[in-house]
Amino acid sequence: MDTSPLWSLDWVRAVQGLGDWALTPMRVLTFLGQEFLVVLIPLLYWSISKSTGVDLSILLIGSSFVNFSLKSFFKEPRPFWLDASLQRGSATSFSFPSGHAQSSAVVFGGLAYLAARSPWRIVARVVAAVLLALLVALISLSRVYLGVHFPGDTLIGILAGLLVLAVYVHVKPRLAPVLARL
Repeated sequence: MDTSPLWSLDWVRAVQGLGDWALTPMRVLTFLGQEFLVVLIPLLYWSISKSTGVDLSILLIGSSFVNFSLKSFFKEPRPFWLDASLQRGSATSFSFPSGHAQSSAVVFGGLAYLAARSPWRIVARVVAAVLLALLVALISLSRVYLGVHFPGDTLIGILAGLLVLAVYVHVKPRLAPVLARL
């Protein structure tokens, strides 16, 4: 993968060129991309909608399985494994695809999908979708800034998350009776 500019250390250095002021915001964004989801989903389940909580749980578990499988198959190094000076965050597994990008795409993409189908006014639906997409993009950028992913890792992570979401939306009507029994 290192033959593509999207897997170039120069991209990581360029993003890190934002400066040291961005370290804390990028760490917060990274937190929102994975650890926060473990709090968000039960909160949505208990406070807003049980079905939304169940859907997002299934999506996150399915997406995590896909991500683990892809990482195990490709076994691509992280940027800071190739140049230790790039390390501003920690990670132990392989780089491709980005789990944070994939998890945020599947969960926040799922919320955007639900918002788009909501009875809200069109402006509110568009604003929600744009803000959620921006959050996914910023979470992905944070992973590059921290030196734990190449831009290509995050782009493929987003695409994998959206693919998992699309498959789930397509098969959910068939799964709904099974899920209801569970």
